[in-house]
Amino acid sequence: YAAANTLDDYEEGTWTPTPARLTGGSITTDGAITATGSYTKVGRQVTVVCNISITGTITQGTSNTSITGLPFLPLTTPRINASSIAYKHALTNNPHDDYGVYADYAYNALTTGDVNPWVAGALSLTCTYFTA
Repeated sequence: YAAANTLDDYEEGTWTPTPARLTGGSITTDGAITATGSYTKVGRQVTVVCNISITGTITQGTSNTSITGLPFLPLTTPRINASSIAYKHALTNNPHDDYGVYADYAYNALTTGDVNPWVAGALSLTCTYFTA
């Protein structure tokens, strides 16, 4: 095996995804927020998986929805990364919302273009991005 082809940077782990508003602060509920996350890092490529479930009445600020707590800081560019929504049930009050997700360096978060409020529901997603 050639040294150039040797995998020398591989890591798996967990992270804690936190639903938030990009500039509007945290999200609280009189119910429960359950969030789990895992990641795989190969070289500079990071793939994160998260599952979020929210019940009850939610209190929150305004601005784009985001999921904070990424295990590694994304590159500053490109700001748009591959993502896939495996499952979405509610989470916003608009059933036609499109969760285009990107890893945002400025906030170290997964960010969407969605400005509608979070509501009770569930979300499972995967996003791949690069770190420095």
